[in-house]
Amino acid sequence: MYRVYSGPPGIKKLSLEERARCLYEEFGFIDEALDFAAAVTRKGRVAVLIEGDNGIELNFSEIADAMYGDDKLAAARAVH
Repeated sequence: MYRVYSGPPGIKKLSLEERARCLYEEFGFIDEALDFAAAVTRKGRVAVLIEGDNGIELNFSEIADAMYGDDKLAAARAVH
């Protein structure tokens, strides 16, 4: 499972305390999580973190890179 944590515009990092209070959605595949992150962004919120049960964590910058074709997406797909 992959959890996509979202927050208001301007937030780029979550503390453990913030993560516990933050909204998130769960997905079975990294592609679904990234699609949701893109949808969240289009609606004016920010995808701050994608966290997978397999140990993958993509932070704000890595999510943005993955949505625009960076190699981290290929690495995340290879693990899933």
